[in-house]
Amino acid sequence: MAKKVRKDPAKRDAVKEFHFPEFDVRGFIEHELEQSYATTMSLVFAVVVALASWRLSVLGSSLGSIFFPAFTALAIVLGIVCAVAVVIMIGRARPRSSDYRKGDWASLLVIYVFFWLGFWALFLNL
Repeated sequence: MAKKVRKDPAKRDAVKEFHFPEFDVRGFIEHELEQSYATTMSLVFAVVVALASWRLSVLGSSLGSIFFPAFTALAIVLGIVCAVAVVIMIGRARPRSSDYRKGDWASLLVIYVFFWLGFWALFLNL
């Protein structure tokens, strides 16, 4: 039979002395407010680009069925190019954008893309 290993009392006491680190409330609130401003900018930019995409789609539709796919493709390219522009715009407009993490930028881009597509579809169905 195997022997039972005795636990070292010094290691056992170290576990009992664990304390959670201090939570930086002010830093957390400042970061979340900064993200709220950037999210609002991304949302407003998505609505503006959706209006431009909608206008391009309507223009292609009014010119005939030959031009409709070309203008729709142009509207899609416009939305993708503006996704890059949203990152540049927020980077220049918000001085604390250098503190953003990769996840913050990814969430801003996802918000832009989904709102752009959603509002574009909404405007096409009015």
